[in-house]
Amino acid sequence: MFAFSVECQDTERYILQDSGRYAHSAEYLRGVASAADFEEVSLTDGVLHLECGEPVQGYLALFRSGASST
Repeated sequence: MFAFSVECQDTERYILQDSGRYAHSAEYLRGVASAADFEEVSLTDGVLHLECGEPVQGYLALFRSGASST
């Protein structure tokens, strides 16, 4: 299992934001995971944290190795 959070965006595969952190699209995350033989268990959007009092949107992701799922 591989669980992580990542900031999200919809216009590119990934972008470097003004904050210095990267944001990724759901399609990009799924593609990279698939190429590494991981399958999606859950990809949920929500607020990850607050920055300067403003919510930062992202994904809570859970993937599992395809080799161990058989």
